[in-house]
Amino acid sequence: MPSLLSSRASADPADDHYRRAESTFDKFWVGKVGPSADFTRIAGLLRRPRPDLNVLIKELTAKLKRPKGTQELRPMQAWALHEAPLVRGLLGSMALGSGKTLTGLLMPMVWPNCKRAVLLIPPKLRVQLLEHDLAFYGQHWKLPSIAGKVVVEGRPILHVVAYSELSGTNSSTLLEQLKPDLILCDEVHKLKSYTAARTKRFFRYLAANQHVSLCGWSGTITATSIRDYTFLAAVMLGDGSPVPFNEPALGEWAAALDAEERFIDPGVLRQLCVPGEDVRSGYRRRLIDTMGVVASAEEEIGNELSFIERKLPPTPQVIIDDLKMCRAKEPRRPDKEILLTPLDVTRCARQLACGFYSFWKYPRGEPEDLIKEWFEKRQHWNRELREKLKDSQPHLDSPKLCENAAERFLKGGCRGCERGPKEEHRKGCREAATHPLWNSYTWSFWRDIKDRVYHETATKWESDFVIQDAAAWAKESVGIVWVEFVELGHKIAQLAKIPYYGEGENAARGIANETGKRSVVLSIAANSEGLNLQDRFFRNLFTTFPSDAKLAGQTVGRTHRPGQKEDEVIVEYYAHTQELKNGIESARNKADYSTETIGAEHKLTLGTWVKTAA
Repeated sequence: MPSLLSSRASADPADDHYRRAESTFDKFWVGKVGPSADFTRIAGLLRRPRPDLNVLIKELTAKLKRPKGTQELRPMQAWALHEAPLVRGLLGSMALGSGKTLTGLLMPMVWPNCKRAVLLIPPKLRVQLLEHDLAFYGQHWKLPSIAGKVVVEGRPILHVVAYSELSGTNSSTLLEQLKPDLILCDEVHKLKSYTAARTKRFFRYLAANQHVSLCGWSGTITATSIRDYTFLAAVMLGDGSPVPFNEPALGEWAAALDAEERFIDPGVLRQLCVPGEDVRSGYRRRLIDTMGVVASAEEEIGNELSFIERKLPPTPQVIIDDLKMCRAKEPRRPDKEILLTPLDVTRCARQLACGFYSFWKYPRGEPEDLIKEWFEKRQHWNRELREKLKDSQPHLDSPKLCENAAERFLKGGCRGCERGPKEEHRKGCREAATHPLWNSYTWSFWRDIKDRVYHETATKWESDFVIQDAAAWAKESVGIVWVEFVELGHKIAQLAKIPYYGEGENAARGIANETGKRSVVLSIAANSEGLNLQDRFFRNLFTTFPSDAKLAGQTVGRTHRPGQKEDEVIVEYYAHTQELKNGIESARNKADYSTETIGAEHKLTLGTWVKTAA
């Protein structure tokens, strides 16, 4: 495993440079991609041709199938199960329908000397896997022992862990307790954020246990940059990674390849290309020709996919005026509140496109001066907290744990050792590891004021024009109305007299019981992953189309997936404001980038886009 793992898991100054690089290269890089040790290493990697998948399917199916099993492995499953153990790692870009769930269940069975494995999955998929998928696949395949469920003598133990469990306040050392020698990551893109507690805990365990092997896969491993998977490729494939480890080579490659930074001469990257080939295509071949990289060439779906703009009635003047205020040099909400960040502006504009905006109200009537002070101290605390969380340490890698450590310090610190009022734990203190202390500069000020201001989120409706049209669409025939905002979802469902399903187990059960005889309203955030809806729905309406290509592709993939009986899946969307148009264009550009650099066909590039005439 390369030194990148240990260096990036630490808090050295290079970390800050690494994180800032993406935003600074577009300002300072000039010239072209030059020679580097990384390029020499990558250019020298052995290229392997695509294996004979029919042979692998036959061999591995015979090895892993139960005597009375009737299933056969799919091509990507067989490829991943064959190659990952050979290189002791896997970076998979596996499209919908390629069989990621079964791949994760079977991988411990083919891994040499595997005793304990952890399968990390999105939380909403854990119940489905443990309560449904295991029983189904267990009829056909020899599965590992499942911790807490089924134990089979002589087989490796597989712990199924939700990413949310890894993020919990009480899970700072969860991996250390489970001690896996193999970690499998379904939807591995959930580990790309440096600041998330789960990512810190994940890489901290790998840094301390470099014998552990890592396999990860996702429908699309990248959205806008090779940086999306640089770190993951390094820990999965070590020196066999086809992506640079180090700056400035990584920055130069990103500037030549990435969706938003493609502005410097490719230089030595042309050596990866055949004459006349675009540099992205040459890089893609180098990537997918690498041992340990398994990428679906295309989705195994024969149904057509059409994206059709749905025209709304003319946008009400009140919404036009509100959007002008939101787009001003000093952007404001319709209630005149200043929008402080670009994220605030974007969210407000997307809400206004749906006819409403949300704001904080103070029902207890706190004075303005107190509210202003509350905001300032909240901001100072959050700023210090962000800096603290950059340094990943056990029991100090989430906001709540940092609050606890700061509060312990203020209350006199450790009861297990004598210490002065401004000292940390004494050397050798037994509580030092599990009850760290933090002398925060801002916690006491924020603690003393945080409960003095009470706020609630309120909604102001300016127009119901989107609600009316979406409800009419839902009544025309059966389909799914996809919403970004809970407030909008409830309004549409109420008017159309259909259910709205958001977060939670009750919503999951409700969706499972839907028969496809009526339309439903679904939250994008809650239902973009893990649902198989192709047997009940083929029509979709996005009230606000996601600007994130991966999120958009995943959501469309709930109905455009293997098993869809209709010849065509239809995705309609609103694009009546510039912000919505920009979001769609951004998603399509990111999808183009993913297809060009990884090779797996993206939903947004696979489908046909139809712009309705005005």
